[in-house]
Amino acid sequence: MYLDGILDRFVAQNLHSRLVLTMGDFLNNLGKGDVLAFLCICLALVGFIIYKPLWQKVGWAALLPLSASGVIVQGLKHLFGRARPQMNLAEFHFIGPNLIKNGFDSFPSGHASAAFALATFFSAFFPQARVWLYCLAACISIVGRVFHRHHFFTDVAAGAAVGTGIGLFFVALLKQWARAPETKSQDSRFRDNYGTQEIFLTQPDSEGSAGVRAAIFKDISLLILLSGTILFTGITASALWDRDETEYAQAIVEMQNNHEWMIPTLEGFPFIEKPILMYWIVRASFLTFGANEFAARFPSALFGIFTVLLVYFLGRTISDRNKAFKSALALSTCFLFTGTFRLLLTDPFFIFFSSLVFYFYILAELSPKNKTCYIVAQGTALGLSLLCKGPIGYYPLPILMLYETLNHRRFPLTRRFAVVAVLGTLLAAPWFIYSFQRQAGATAAFFLYDNLLRFLQGTEGHTGPMIYYTPTLLLGLFPWSFLLISAFFADWRKRSEALRGLPLLFFLWAVCLFGFFSLCSNKLPHYIAPALIPLSLWTRWGEETGSISKPWVGLWTRSLSFLLLFAPLTLLIFRPNYFSIRLMIPFALLTAWLGSGPLRFDRIAAGTICFYVSFALISLPWIERFRVMKPLGLAIAQRVPAQARLIGFNLSEPSLFFYGKRLFEKVENESLDKLLSEVAPTYILIHESKLKQELPKSPYVLVHRQEGFAENGGEMSVMLIANLAKEKN
Repeated sequence: MYLDGILDRFVAQNLHSRLVLTMGDFLNNLGKGDVLAFLCICLALVGFIIYKPLWQKVGWAALLPLSASGVIVQGLKHLFGRARPQMNLAEFHFIGPNLIKNGFDSFPSGHASAAFALATFFSAFFPQARVWLYCLAACISIVGRVFHRHHFFTDVAAGAAVGTGIGLFFVALLKQWARAPETKSQDSRFRDNYGTQEIFLTQPDSEGSAGVRAAIFKDISLLILLSGTILFTGITASALWDRDETEYAQAIVEMQNNHEWMIPTLEGFPFIEKPILMYWIVRASFLTFGANEFAARFPSALFGIFTVLLVYFLGRTISDRNKAFKSALALSTCFLFTGTFRLLLTDPFFIFFSSLVFYFYILAELSPKNKTCYIVAQGTALGLSLLCKGPIGYYPLPILMLYETLNHRRFPLTRRFAVVAVLGTLLAAPWFIYSFQRQAGATAAFFLYDNLLRFLQGTEGHTGPMIYYTPTLLLGLFPWSFLLISAFFADWRKRSEALRGLPLLFFLWAVCLFGFFSLCSNKLPHYIAPALIPLSLWTRWGEETGSISKPWVGLWTRSLSFLLLFAPLTLLIFRPNYFSIRLMIPFALLTAWLGSGPLRFDRIAAGTICFYVSFALISLPWIERFRVMKPLGLAIAQRVPAQARLIGFNLSEPSLFFYGKRLFEKVENESLDKLLSEVAPTYILIHESKLKQELPKSPYVLVHRQEGFAENGGEMSVMLIANLAKEKN
């Protein structure tokens, strides 16, 4: 243990770079018990999908050594009672058996034990991956625990020894069972299903018939009408929401003022948090409609309609017009889709173009004569996806490659995917190169911070557990959540038929996105929105499946609707001044529609559309009256002279710049008295609580006071005050 002290001092003095700490955070999270259990379950589920019995058994069985290592190591930790390095009590500090003292549980390391238990267990069944498994376990132990000073080196060494022993024990116990042959080889069933089948189950309807064209035109017109009603009704009923909407809107305003098309700025500084395509589209909207809420949100809503129509055409490649129409309508009426496509975000554009990559892939398979044209179109869509959100835009390619691997039982290193990747990269590269030449630091930060570091460690307030997206999808897919779950299990039981052709592609599309964003440290609800596209396509929405008529589907759907109806009543307890019956009316209408008779697709869709329209016209105006930032911004624009000095005293929000139509400086450390004693006219934005705390002696006048709430600050009362020079002016 003498070596522990030397290594700990070396780590404390030298290994504290941001990159090392970030990698350590990621490995720490990866080595947590719930994350490792999640990965084991994923292995079992993947084996279930592709008919690999060994994968299924090993995935489920791995939970045993993982659980055993946790129980044994926790007992040893409290038996030895060693102080952790962060307590700075030296490497030989042991207090012996204890159960309640925090920090005296360093020996041995639980992360190391779990990682090496799984590495040993998996290595016995997948020997070709042995080196990689042990290297990953060592990185979790050394970089994640020692470099972060959570453990001494001997702690992780002991944990590794314990974990290896546990892994070997369960290998000896379960190896014969795991390798036992199936009574009927699932692998042969896989070959039967995938070896000679056509990639696609059905061909799209022939468009040569005038009757079919008329029916398609009718479907498209109705989808545009219904989705447009949902997305555009009351689109200006609320001000832009802080911070994403207001940051993007203000950046575009500054681009217009500076006659700039290539490098967005916010408060005069480069703002390359996202690539350029969204800024170009919304700036064109600003030039057409002016810098206002409608112009900011119009492109998102428009691309929402485009996405609904894309789902309709995608649906026709796997089923008939009726089912394709239902898939598109279900997508347009689920909560998460509407919430995402009514806001100024990059996601609406990213979802559309990334989904377009899948669509052109399917068309290329359906139309061999036009395959080259569709491959070029696929590469173009990929490039536009990259210009929406950066490297994550490549995600369709590995999913399509996985799909072809499962279809053809070989890894598809085909020229087609290389061509698509190159075309997409060539389309997106010029802007990234130009941006790097103009703003190397900001562009590098985009790749390192906004992509890699957000995946590894997340940002403050935007993190969550591994199961974060399970309740998110449950609520985000409402009112279709339980119908989708029912249809999912109905198809899962006969997966050899259901997971064929394009249903398999849509299934992989949704599952891969769900798994990736569950592993991502940075979590926000709209991140998982791209998975709504394949989920709406994979599920059969018609009553013919029997899923919609199952009693438990109706019970849970109506129950959740009933809970949402009474959720606003909590305001009567905690914030009665914010409560109004207007908040309950939309949910009451939805609950009434769902409970008025047998649960049918048309009843759910009609009730949901009624909900959105009433919420936009009745509830949103009530919520808006309590928001602080827009009225303050309008007061700035109307009552602060252009030549006057405007200061945010510990207060600065992009919405104030956007609605106030001017930038202003933020002051934190100066004296309020000194600012109020300025000879020139000076206006100050300040929290009322801060003003009472400062108690300035210099006289001032109250120009405007706004009380309510802000998304980033909760309840607040903000004042716009001015010095007496205002009166002289």
